Amino acid sequence: MKGLLSWLFPGGLVLVAATAVAYGPEGLVAVASRGFPWIAFGWAALLAGSRHRSRVVALILGLVALAAMASSGAGGMPALYVGGGLFALSAVVLVPFGDRGVFSAMGLMQIACVGALGVLGGSFLYLAPGVTTGLLAADLVYPAVTDRLGVPLPVMTAFVLAVLMVFVVALRRDGPVERGILWSVLAVALALCLAGDPGRVLVLFMGAGLTLGLSVLDPSSAWAYRDGLTGLPGRRALLRDLQLMRGSYATAVVDIDDFSQFNDRYGHDVGDQVLRMVASRLTKVPGGGRAYRYGGDEFALLFPGRTEAETLRHLGGFQRSLQDSPFGLRRWRRPRAKTGDPGTAKTEGGTPTRRLIVKVSVGVADSSADESAPEAVLKRADEAVHGSGRKG
Repeated sequence: MKGLLSWLFPGGLVLVAATAVAYGPEGLVAVASRGFPWIAFGWAALLAGSRHRSRVVALILGLVALAAMASSGAGGMPALYVGGGLFALSAVVLVPFGDRGVFSAMGLMQIACVGALGVLGGSFLYLAPGVTTGLLAADLVYPAVTDRLGVPLPVMTAFVLAVLMVFVVALRRDGPVERGILWSVLAVALALCLAGDPGRVLVLFMGAGLTLGLSVLDPSSAWAYRDGLTGLPGRRALLRDLQLMRGSYATAVVDIDDFSQFNDRYGHDVGDQVLRMVASRLTKVPGGGRAYRYGGDEFALLFPGRTEAETLRHLGGFQRSLQDSPFGLRRWRRPRAKTGDPGTAKTEGGTPTRRLIVKVSVGVADSSADESAPEAVLKRADEAVHGSGRKG
């Protein structure tokens, strides 16, 4: 039941609501189509861009172009049909790939792909309008079906292909973005069935945009990028953000020395306390770095605009501060409120709290080397902390 709801919500609900408005009273359609679609597109694009969902941004730009054609009437019905078919083909091209940052190489390529399809379709309409009209009118297979739906066969074929392709990918990945793309394609297909009424078309385009925007808000997707124990962004978030790095930057890997002794001598609860404490301290390291849980007892940091030497200075201070402030082991009976002298923390029974020394090793690499690909920079930092390179 939960799996079915994840498919129906929010995309299915938004499509039902948009359809109800589109088929509602003319006054309601006029109000809903006046400015709300553009607000929805802007909100969805900003949200998707901030969450590095390049495919969603690319498709929203396609929706903006479609909405502009519908509201202005530029090119008439042929232009709207061609644009809708190209939107479906854009979904076919984009859905097999993953999302990246909007300004990353892959993100720009995805947006450029949608733009190129639009330019190709526009050029064809402008240079050969008669041929375009003839192709749209040709239907030797299902004339009764296309007449009833009001959508030309080539365009309908593009949407059938898009729905099948996106559905298969969504089944394999079970991702909210893929499901959002599927519902947005269905919304645009339904809008083309109402192509004679620009207001109703805009309402359904707005539904498609809202569906895409809501797809990036899925909480399970957000938690997939965050480590549950420390609250830091996880390995997936690190690899994603590495791809977004531009210009000079440094990467650091931080390893807790002899971490197994905390688990072996004091139990895994104490090991978890140590991990949380180190994670908390790493978030306060100066230099503008962002901390991540790299895996196990390792953490990573990204320092945009920093060199290896600058990063080592910042992390050197962190190492000394960590070593000079012993970790107070929180026993199950230890009161959370400190009383008396903070240097003599005690349990409820009056026995001193055990103080543990936590040390870390640090490996740093920056993008100034010949091999400056993000994966290579991270690998050099990882090798450095494990002794095959320089160790901080």
